[in-house]
Amino acid sequence: QAEDGIRDVERSRGLGDVYKRQVKKYLRDKDRCHCMPVNTWYGDVFAGAVAGVSQTFMASPTEVVAIRMQLMREKESTVKVTMMHEVRQVGTEGLFRGFRACLLRDVPFFTIYMPCYHNTKSMIEKCGYFNDFINSVVTGAVVGIPVTVLVTPADVIKTRIQVEEEGISRYTGIKHTASIIYKEEGGRAFFKGAAARVGRIVPSYMVVFMVYEKLKKIFNIDSGIF
Repeated sequence: QAEDGIRDVERSRGLGDVYKRQVKKYLRDKDRCHCMPVNTWYGDVFAGAVAGVSQTFMASPTEVVAIRMQLMREKESTVKVTMMHEVRQVGTEGLFRGFRACLLRDVPFFTIYMPCYHNTKSMIEKCGYFNDFINSVVTGAVVGIPVTVLVTPADVIKTRIQVEEEGISRYTGIKHTASIIYKEEGGRAFFKGAAARVGRIVPSYMVVFMVYEKLKKIFNIDSGIF
């Protein structure tokens, strides 16, 4: 109501030109501030960390089951390999085998990815070379490739912990697993499968954020939360 009153006064002829200019400046700045997102880098970091933890609770159990099913040789088993069979086999505790290693992979990934995505996207937009579609694709690739490679060691450790040979895992924890890998295979082993992970993760996130940005514009959503 106060702002409406100011607007009415601003339109009136009884107000001096100097005051009218000041009121117009206030209203212009007020509107501009209202439309600008208030997102900050630490908001992105916090949101990314929460997203990483949330994903781990979903990803860790499903990856345990997926790995067991992929390694199972059905022809050598008298039991048909199904997801529910594997869930019953490993139990609740087994479903969360490698959970901490999964956290070590997912939390840093999203914590780094989210602020880097928004900052890189802003810089590319300022250049004005690409349309929105190409901008989302380029941003996803520029940010996704190095971040995916960066967290690959945690993924290697997570996979080693989750894999069992004849029902027994030779790896007991993150530090123990990393020590064995380094002693037996060297530092390069921590980046095994990095190219495959980039080929799987980067295109998927490029599509995810392309759709995300498109829907934001369609529904006129301001993502500034923090």
